[in-house]
Amino acid sequence: MGRDCPDGTRIEVKSSGFLQAWAQSRISRPSFQVSAAYGWDAATGGRSLGQVFNADVYVFCLHTATSHDQYDPLQVEQWRFYVASRPLIEVQAGARMGLTTLARICGEPVTYGELASSIAAAAVSQDPAEA
Repeated sequence: MGRDCPDGTRIEVKSSGFLQAWAQSRISRPSFQVSAAYGWDAATGGRSLGQVFNADVYVFCLHTATSHDQYDPLQVEQWRFYVASRPLIEVQAGARMGLTTLARICGEPVTYGELASSIAAAAVSQDPAEA
């Protein structure tokens, strides 16, 4: 799922969690995957000629509930967010990333309250003018 911010930053959002809707013998091992893809070319009204990473910032949302009794996807306290700029994700191109890999790439997860500032920081960190 992609989103554009008012400042033009393009964001791709992925989500995962430890629980599934069905009965589980053990909790799941959350993982995420990002690959280059065809984008939309507004000038031509069709898809881009080549596959590219279409976002500037990637947000990986982890639902942290580990029991169905406590599971509530509307409680923002149950979510943690890993935020990374495109250059950090391009290195992983197509690889499935578990929580250890995400922590190595993104650092510690942030809360919902810290999300906007983390996205802004990731957007700036890839700006060649800021390097």
